[in-house]
Amino acid sequence: MVSRILRGMKQQISRCFITPIKTFFMNGKNPELTVEAKAATKKNAGKGRTPKSPVWKVLDDARKKFNAQIVKSANVKRECIKACISKYYADDLRFWLDLLSQSEKLLLDSMRFNKACDNLGLAPKTVAQHILFESEKTAKRVLTEGVEAVLGERVKMFTEPLYMDEKKLYANSSSNVQETPSEANATSGSAVTAA
Repeated sequence: MVSRILRGMKQQISRCFITPIKTFFMNGKNPELTVEAKAATKKNAGKGRTPKSPVWKVLDDARKKFNAQIVKSANVKRECIKACISKYYADDLRFWLDLLSQSEKLLLDSMRFNKACDNLGLAPKTVAQHILFESEKTAKRVLTEGVEAVLGERVKMFTEPLYMDEKKLYANSSSNVQETPSEANATSGSAVTAA
């Protein structure tokens, strides 16, 4: 009976002391560090990439359509964008406002970018829209390396803006500009009238 008790005590002692020591030497890691690492990964679990803005999703889809086209012009780019807007935006105008704000934020705030466009004889707003159509990565490269270094001769094709009617964009934000219901229907193409 005493031997049974001693055997039981030996097993308990071995579980308490020998097993952790075995895992320490067999794994080559400190169990305390392993526990801390597991806790750190649990804290970050579920956090992946930040989701893309709808502007970039529209531009990505439009770029794929554009690359499949035979004729490559500003009109074709515009049509590809228009075909992709409704998938991510309820209002076309909202997309164009977001695109212009992205161009302001990424490129037009840069004096270097504006000066390079002026030296080439191009409108910086127009070039910024086309660069954003290329990709966000391209826009960031243009900021660091310069317009001509990244785009080369292609930049000379960016003479026509992607969004033409800036008056329509900012008409809703100014209080003194009012459209009649018939003008609103004629410009928007929808059956909703302004009240």
